Amino acid sequence: MTRTTIAASDPAATLREIARTLRHLADLVERLDIDANPVAEIATRPTLIELEPEELDIGVDEAFAWEDEPATAEAAELDRLRAWLAERGITIVAEHRPHPADEALDWFADFIGSRYAHVEPLLDAFKRTQSSGRRFTLNLRDAPPETIAFTNQLAQKLEEVGFLFDYRYFRSPTRVLKARPSDNPLAINLLNGGWLERYVETSLRRLVAERAEHLPLAILRGTQVRLASGQDAEFDILASVDGAVVHVEAKTGDFAKYLARYTGFRRILGLPADRSILVVAGLSESTAARLRAVHGITVTGLDEFPRHLARAVDAALAAR
Repeated sequence: MTRTTIAASDPAATLREIARTLRHLADLVERLDIDANPVAEIATRPTLIELEPEELDIGVDEAFAWEDEPATAEAAELDRLRAWLAERGITIVAEHRPHPADEALDWFADFIGSRYAHVEPLLDAFKRTQSSGRRFTLNLRDAPPETIAFTNQLAQKLEEVGFLFDYRYFRSPTRVLKARPSDNPLAINLLNGGWLERYVETSLRRLVAERAEHLPLAILRGTQVRLASGQDAEFDILASVDGAVVHVEAKTGDFAKYLARYTGFRRILGLPADRSILVVAGLSESTAARLRAVHGITVTGLDEFPRHLARAVDAALAAR
């Protein structure tokens, strides 16, 4: 996944505007009114921070604006990770930097990642029409109740932050969803695959927190580097767990032609197969198992990803 890294012109002003909108948090999650269904999980959905559409109307480049360094413990672990890369002749060219919209975007990433099989058709419809901006129609007549519920919940939340327009759901008997894609660069980046990198990062943070409350953790996401060979490359996720490194690549589209690159990354980083992961949205476990046997890295779909990520973190902790 690629992206240009340019500092925002006035991130402080953006922060002040975002702070104003956060006061509406309590109202946001109450505004859900979709077709009644038996899916009880909706009541336990994550909390989404409300951001006004105009405050998300910024370029994707600005999503990499500079902010203050993280808290001291994480900053120290980040330095440790950067030094680990330097020892292998890897030079960091550009790093992703926090942005005020990250918490809201991470909510969407978590929602999509944990319900991908249900919401994939909505993501596909967005991608098909994003260049034209034309309204799309999604037929949910034969979809199970969970798919109808989660698809409408995601569509409604996307509309609330200006990532989707003119959303309407026609209830039984038609069960058709109609909407128009936004041309907001943040929406395009998120819904075209950026959600998966975010989902990996938030999953890692939760998992490490479950293992130990104060365990040092630092994560570099979407990091552009220059390898010892002089070749330019990008690592989707590099995490240091108390000095032990886990590497994850995330793909939502064609991945087969990149397998040699990912196995090469594992050799360059000197990591064992269980700490070098390729997660592919929509990949079946049977196909993933064959790829693991052939390519010597941990290939997985989203269903089995939590298990493989847990194993990678446990292996990292054991290697300290």
